[in-house]
Amino acid sequence: MNCIMSEEYIMKYFDGNINDIEQAQLKQHIKTCKSCHESFNSMSEIFGLIREEADIEPPVNFEASVMQKLRTFEENRKIRRERILFAIYALVTVALGILTFVFILGERQAILKALSTAGANPGVMRVIYYIVDKFYAAIDLVKGFFVELSMIVSNIYYYLIAAFTLAYIITRPNLFSKRQNRGEEHAENNR
Repeated sequence: MNCIMSEEYIMKYFDGNINDIEQAQLKQHIKTCKSCHESFNSMSEIFGLIREEADIEPPVNFEASVMQKLRTFEENRKIRRERILFAIYALVTVALGILTFVFILGERQAILKALSTAGANPGVMRVIYYIVDKFYAAIDLVKGFFVELSMIVSNIYYYLIAAFTLAYIITRPNLFSKRQNRGEEHAENNR
């Protein structure tokens, strides 16, 4: 037997696929060949360690626990993905609504002109024109309200400054008297 066949028999030996004749030939060769003997011993140690490691058993509920954690992880990931998609859809819807509203506001004259000149069904068109005109009037009313509100808020700044100054003066009753006393002391020192 040569070393190449010996390597093949060594693998068959550890796989458990070696017959008695091949095993006898392998043992005979290992006794005479130092290289194959060392190879056999190395393989024997490796497979011994593998068998020892294979004997370690996982905990009783290991598989169920891992599967439950995987299901929980997948469910949480699915919920996060759904929330993100909902947020994106909501933002897109709001953005489209705002863009549509801005377009309608910007095209006020064109829309009213188109509605006033349409003659397919004058009764229906008059009603639509009336509704759109009232819509724009409501928008003007809201816009006027916010303009007035912004003016009030800007004036509140001045009122707050005045109120804080007055509160400071009221809470310091000796504020002016101390200054007056200092002024009198200063005058006496100059005499």
